[in-house]
Amino acid sequence: MTKQEVMQKVTDMLRAEMKGQAVSKSLVENCINCYTKVMQEEIANNGLFQIFKFGTFKVSERKERQGRNPQTGETMTIPAHKVIKFIPSQSLKDSL
Repeated sequence: MTKQEVMQKVTDMLRAEMKGQAVSKSLVENCINCYTKVMQEEIANNGLFQIFKFGTFKVSERKERQGRNPQTGETMTIPAHKVIKFIPSQSLKDSL
């Protein structure tokens, strides 16, 4: 789902919730941009972002390891780095 599709769905849901009152797409876009910025800052600062009844995003560290270059088959070292993992909540799992 693209950002535009998310914005359209949120706009439609808000209009239905507000019984047809005007909801601008620019307001919805600003809200989504602010939300993603808050998520990024929280993950960067605390290494954790939890959304109730949805799941948790958390930072995990991967160790240095050996890998192979797929083009040449040459062995190479993949450096240690951080990755973001998503752990779904039980209610999200149950909805599937």
